[in-house]
Amino acid sequence: MKNIAWFGLALAACSENNLSSLTPDAESIFAKIEVTPELLDYGMLPDGEEAVQTFTIRNVGNAILTIEDLALDGPASFTILTELGITLLDPEATVDVDVAFTPLVEGENAGTATVFSDDPDRAAVDVTLIGWSAAPQLTMTPDPLDFGSTATSCLVSADVTLENTGLDVLVIDRIAFDSNDGAMALVDENEFPLSLDPGATTLVTVNFTPTNPDDSTGLITVTSNDPRGRIGADQLGRGEYGAEVVDEFDKPVNPPVDLLFAVDQSCSMDGHSGSLGNAFDAFITEIDNVTNDWQIGVVTRDTGCFNSGILTTATPNYQDVFSDAVAQGSDLANGFSLTEKLFQLTDNALVETDGGCNAGFLRAGALLHVILVSDEVEQSNGNWSTWLNGYYPYVSDPSLLKVSSIVDINSNCGDGSGPGGYDDMALATGGLVLNVCTDDWANYTDDLAAISLGSIDEYLLSQNPNVDSLTVTVDGDVLTSGWTVDEDTNTLSFDEPLAEGAHITVEYGADICE
Repeated sequence: MKNIAWFGLALAACSENNLSSLTPDAESIFAKIEVTPELLDYGMLPDGEEAVQTFTIRNVGNAILTIEDLALDGPASFTILTELGITLLDPEATVDVDVAFTPLVEGENAGTATVFSDDPDRAAVDVTLIGWSAAPQLTMTPDPLDFGSTATSCLVSADVTLENTGLDVLVIDRIAFDSNDGAMALVDENEFPLSLDPGATTLVTVNFTPTNPDDSTGLITVTSNDPRGRIGADQLGRGEYGAEVVDEFDKPVNPPVDLLFAVDQSCSMDGHSGSLGNAFDAFITEIDNVTNDWQIGVVTRDTGCFNSGILTTATPNYQDVFSDAVAQGSDLANGFSLTEKLFQLTDNALVETDGGCNAGFLRAGALLHVILVSDEVEQSNGNWSTWLNGYYPYVSDPSLLKVSSIVDINSNCGDGSGPGGYDDMALATGGLVLNVCTDDWANYTDDLAAISLGSIDEYLLSQNPNVDSLTVTVDGDVLTSGWTVDEDTNTLSFDEPLAEGAHITVEYGADICE
């Protein structure tokens, strides 16, 4: 205790000695108390341990301060060790008060030490006392977890650490998660109940895949034996488009279409070849309704060379020429050993377009429709997908290739062995599958022609689009309907054919992931 005044000194002056007392202004003489700190936080202690902390009383006035009493309110966990009684403090004098804490109450222990004095403004000053008994304590980091800005449709992940920063075993019963818009999801591989010793940790992962340029939030809530109850940690993030993209297209006028027919010439196909020839007139009429810039090649021989060359609108009597071409050949004779291996036969024909006997058949930007006709199982070596991948380099864009199959889809004609991959290849390219075993397949020539022309009103977008952001304009008019986007191929298509020469503008936010 410093400069504590236990008594006062009085000075007197005698009037007969012409001495007068010098008395300062009464309003400027007063005691003023200051207590620091006003919070003693003991943290967490194991049972039976004691911690002592101190607060200091200071007289910051200019008159003697009288400390009248110290009082304690709260559990027996706290004890004031310093006995002051009535204490006088000169200006700037201080006195320390020690307070001990021994946890006697489970969880939080809270109390108040009050200093009473003759300070005219603060006659009672409280010091808050807080401490915790030995208990588990859950701490989650980072909190908050901020993903920042993330490109839409792109996945980012981050871990959140759950640590027992207490002094007793933490038992986690449940970890719950909530997302305001579904863009965040929790990946939790823990098994419950989960016990963590003091200092031990476990992890959970938060995935963030924004779908729109909006703010997203998540909340992890943990139920455990932490005496504070359920503990939460926040997650933040915002979606943004990877890029703002404008794609422009013009629908071609009189678009080029290349049609390749590969026809099985085995004996059982004699009647089917005739049906194909008879259906040609209706088929080509549908093609002519859209474009007269078509070319047709028919292949039946192992060499891959087209029978009768390349047919165009300029070919005299092209209907009759086509009918003759699809019927040329006999099983295994005169170079027809590939007659039931149409995947390989088609590949041979395409190879010959590059400076070979079929040169001039494939044109840059043209649609290529391969039509396979057989009543037997496909017998080429290798998987259908391998052969298909070999066809794609012959078109300028994968969307320009279609394969259709007129085959034995129900295993009820030919040798009854089924299509053997013909149907798979057709379906993989969006082509048509017709049953060669029935006479009515020729009634579907309209559909076969439509497949041949389908890509004319399909437009490949340059980036992965966020579909919700798309604005489609045709010749200056914004279309709110009448179009769809295939998110697997990034292809825009229209429900109804556009006019030739139509100008299409597509604006969208792109999903570009780093």
